[in-house]
Amino acid sequence: MDHNGAVGAVVVDIGGSGTRIGVSTGFGVADVRRHRVNSIEELCDAIANAVPTVSGVALSVPGFVDGDSGRVLLCRVAPWLEGDLAGAIADRFGLPARVKVVNDGEAHALALLKEPDVQFGACVVSLGTSVGFGVLDATGRVSRTLSGQNWDIGEMALRTSASNPHVWWALGQAGLDEL
Repeated sequence: MDHNGAVGAVVVDIGGSGTRIGVSTGFGVADVRRHRVNSIEELCDAIANAVPTVSGVALSVPGFVDGDSGRVLLCRVAPWLEGDLAGAIADRFGLPARVKVVNDGEAHALALLKEPDVQFGACVVSLGTSVGFGVLDATGRVSRTLSGQNWDIGEMALRTSASNPHVWWALGQAGLDEL
């Protein structure tokens, strides 16, 4: 990718179907590319290839994530992410306090803040290999369970005639097209 020596924030979406990495433009995300990564080292290498100088990293991860500390408590689709993911990436790039890790449902809910009609909070259902939820209160802040955990019910398959019973396929466009 040619960013003419630009410094940039990198956005990462990790899911059961792969990892997508793009560059934040301030108005959206550009140069989104799919990567095959199986370790934190491979993830960091892919992030390093996104821009010449990484100024920050935001990651969405399925499973249970402590969004305040950036620790991944449980990720069924990529168990190698579990632990202090924010700290590992911050150490690699020398970015203390410039790495944010959240559950994918929370990331999807936070994306709604760019919509002018979202005024009284929102609830988002994130259909992927696992099923997560993102809840925003009326002030636009993420709302979590009383324990402080994000809302996630994990991997879920449906009884269906679709070739792939995972909820993201069966209820998503590909599954509907197949039916």
